Amino acid sequence: MHDERLTMKEQQAREKLSRWVDIAKSKGAEHCDAVLSDGQSWSVNIRHGKTEQIQFSEGIRGALRVFIGKKTASVSTHKLDYKSLEQSATQAIEMAKILPEDEFAGLPEESLLIKQSELKTDLNLFDNKEVDKSNLIECAKICEDSALSIKGITNSYGSGANSGNSRFYLCSSQGFFGGIEKSHYSLYTSVLAENRDGTQVVDGEEHSTLFFDDLNSPEHIGRLAGQKTVRELNPRTIKTTSVPVIFDYEIANSILSHFIDAISGVEIAMGSSFLKTQMDKKIFKSNVTIVDDPLRKRGLASSLFDSEGVKRKRIELVEDGILKSWILDSRSARQLHLKSTGHASRGMGTPLPCPTNCYINPGTESPENMIKGIDKGFYVTNFLGSSINLITGDYSRGARGLWIEKGELSYAVSEVTIAGTLQDMFRNMTPANNLKFRYGLDSPTLRIDGLTIAGK
Repeated sequence: MHDERLTMKEQQAREKLSRWVDIAKSKGAEHCDAVLSDGQSWSVNIRHGKTEQIQFSEGIRGALRVFIGKKTASVSTHKLDYKSLEQSATQAIEMAKILPEDEFAGLPEESLLIKQSELKTDLNLFDNKEVDKSNLIECAKICEDSALSIKGITNSYGSGANSGNSRFYLCSSQGFFGGIEKSHYSLYTSVLAENRDGTQVVDGEEHSTLFFDDLNSPEHIGRLAGQKTVRELNPRTIKTTSVPVIFDYEIANSILSHFIDAISGVEIAMGSSFLKTQMDKKIFKSNVTIVDDPLRKRGLASSLFDSEGVKRKRIELVEDGILKSWILDSRSARQLHLKSTGHASRGMGTPLPCPTNCYINPGTESPENMIKGIDKGFYVTNFLGSSINLITGDYSRGARGLWIEKGELSYAVSEVTIAGTLQDMFRNMTPANNLKFRYGLDSPTLRIDGLTIAGK
């Protein structure tokens, strides 16, 4: 049944987008592409066991991008009847004519496009399981109950669950058409605990997957939410010092995100990244490898092609500590006299380079052993604000977490700022062995030596 529905949706999307492309070409576009995105979702929210909100949403939207010489313009609409397609195509053409030229504008090289035969590969991104709103409510209630059962938890901030599916279709004047369909599920809860001085600590836990059966159990998610909250009770302040810092795996991917931002083709082409001259140079330790894998089955960010139709492939962005690739869409690739790496991503606007399933390869040491090897240090569990300068690499983030004393997590710490430079952080970074694929941008626990912890 699902396959029949998908085939019908693909046919309808292809007919509509092909018509839009043909209209644009008839009105003067030399090249163009059109995308269509639709989906539906259920979400429920409960608090203290009572359902506070049940919401269903669905929508469809399309976007057209036209090229006249080196001039380009884009329009988007949620009206996809023939008259609306014609009006929006006319608008796009008129806009393109009066806009300045962009020497790097254009569709991707046809040789980079994925072949139609390759689109048959199944990345296992859609779950046929039917999960109704009563299932979601029950999961959310169990999750909250589990969190509230942890000693020290005093109140609930709420619990929720979501389910849905989404589809993305792309059609271009190059003759390309392809579609991606994904399901998605998530479950979360947030709870409070009270410090001795009457102030409160809030924390929680969330898990998202493409398949319902891949979600962690509601009991597990709730228990983690409660445990994470009470471990940060009654925090102390510390004096400014320089110590090893361990980033919990749940927030360690922030370090990876800064690296990704610094190798974005947009930043490199603008000359606004501290890594702009570091290609093929060693920027991490030799045991660090960073991978971008859009072809991982059931991956949150998996897809066979990017939002310009370019074939995607697994890339080692960093190999044995050496920077090996930028993240490029077609435009940024032309600026750098390179080829697209298949990282174009777009909603209803202009494509920009973005990672897919990106992760830091795990190391060999467990987080527990990392902690045991530190006499004095800081274990980061949450960030509070951020100041990152990609031009200089300067790093400064407010944080809270746990103090490490003689190889053990000893007490909660708050109101501190972690300071350093991303250059030094990358060079002094050691990954633990606990990589989990949870966010689409994933990292194991990380140890970084020599950071300054600014306290009071």
